[in-house]
Amino acid sequence: RDLLESIGRWMDANGEGIYGTRPWRLAEEGPTHAADGSFADQAALEYTAADWRFAAKDGSVYAFCLNPAGAATLTSATFAAYHDGIRAPFHGIIAGVEQLGAGPVDWKRTDDGLVITPAARPGTEANVPVGFKITIA
Repeated sequence: RDLLESIGRWMDANGEGIYGTRPWRLAEEGPTHAADGSFADQAALEYTAADWRFAAKDGSVYAFCLNPAGAATLTSATFAAYHDGIRAPFHGIIAGVEQLGAGPVDWKRTDDGLVITPAARPGTEANVPVGFKITIA
């Protein structure tokens, strides 16, 4: 029962980034990849704070960090600022960032990526995926 209630709370907070979204131009970012082949899904994947998944809806990008693990900041390299002739996959203008279920959060765009300071999440919820709405100007 606790598991189902936890899933329900997560969907209440993050459903906006799930329901009615479409694939974004880039589906994922990060070092962790599922193994290929028969029976390859029998070992659990250990995601990191560098593992992200993306979707889009109504001109916004929804970015989910798969294992924030209580990190003070989270960085998505996909949204890195243009520098030294290096252009990241996203090279538009970001108008704002909101944490789903919490509201606007502090963010900055650096050469390393979009650095987000997530809102505090209580207890065990600090270790489950967290979603952000990135508003594009």
